[in-house]
Amino acid sequence: MSRQKQQGTSLRTVYATDENRRACFMKNLDGTFGFLQWTFSEADDYGLPTRIGAGSRFKTLEDAGKDRVGRVPWLGQITSFR
Repeated sequence: MSRQKQQGTSLRTVYATDENRRACFMKNLDGTFGFLQWTFSEADDYGLPTRIGAGSRFKTLEDAGKDRVGRVPWLGQITSFR
C-alpha cells in the first residue's frame, strides 16, 4: 500500500453491516489523525481505497471519528466510536 493511500498503521477499523465497506482510522506521519474508506471489489477479490477521507488531518482520533458522520453515510449509523 502506498504512503498516499494510507500513511500510518490503522488504529481502528470499522466495518459496514454488509462487510463490503470499511473505514480505517490511522495516525498520519505528521502526528494528525485521519481515515480512509475501503470498498470490497468482488471482481478483484480485494479491498480498494476510495477517495473518501483521503488526506484527512485532525488533531485527535475522536475528531476524525466525528468527521465520519458527514462524509461517510453508513458510518453515521454506527452509534459508538471507541
